[in-house]
Amino acid sequence: MTYSVVAMDPEEELVGVAVASRFIAVGAVVPWVRHGAGAIATQSYANYSFGPEGLDLLSDHSAKETLKILLDKDPQMEKRQVGIIDRMGKVASFTGKECFNYAGSIEGKNFTVQGNILTGRKVLESMASEMETDQPFIERMIRALKAGEAAGGDSRGKQAAAILIAGKKLEFVESSGIVMDIRVDDHPEPVRELERISKVWRAVHWDSDKLKIADKSKEIDLALRRLGFTTLKDWAAARGLDHNISYTEIGSITLNSLLSESKSDTYARFSRK
Repeated sequence: MTYSVVAMDPEEELVGVAVASRFIAVGAVVPWVRHGAGAIATQSYANYSFGPEGLDLLSDHSAKETLKILLDKDPQMEKRQVGIIDRMGKVASFTGKECFNYAGSIEGKNFTVQGNILTGRKVLESMASEMETDQPFIERMIRALKAGEAAGGDSRGKQAAAILIAGKKLEFVESSGIVMDIRVDDHPEPVRELERISKVWRAVHWDSDKLKIADKSKEIDLALRRLGFTTLKDWAAARGLDHNISYTEIGSITLNSLLSESKSDTYARFSRK
């Protein structure tokens, strides 16, 4: 039903969870993160209390200690699946004997991947391999979901995906400790849509490198025509990205968002006047 990655990047000082499932609004249940504590994925007949209680425990317990405390007081522990990472990057995972096959986990350096009702172990192996690559943390998390999906993913199909990342340097609301919080609750291609929205998120919050519009005018004009917009200003305003363009410059992430959007079925089939 669900596959997830729980991970940390000590260099980027980020920690988070990314998840995909044939379960509507999976992001409302599975991912839990807190800057300075760690992250938890609770799934397979998810015990919702594992999220808030687990994060509280992680403030002064290791991942393994937290997992043991949570499971010891759960009479239905054999139905649960959990992945945890603590503030030191140590991980712990658990797959109960009553989780539906294929179910399991793979623990690695600064990450754990877990899933249930999968097409096979290859799903987790592909995710773990992606997490071992040298890519920016958030991109690596999403690529792990894409790798799991490409390897077969949830044996029942696709419906929802989410990513929840905590940190301090890039928090999008002051004092929140949250760097990225995106949910795709019901979509035929949830992981692809999650990746698309993540690019928009980056453009809205983190776009500081500027490019000359004149140098990219042909690409920009073609993308705008495909999306049904007459001016770059109109498109940017519709996306909440007008702060990233001027008469002569455009943010590099904003440009990439425009070009990706023009190639996406989500938007390209609609005409805007």
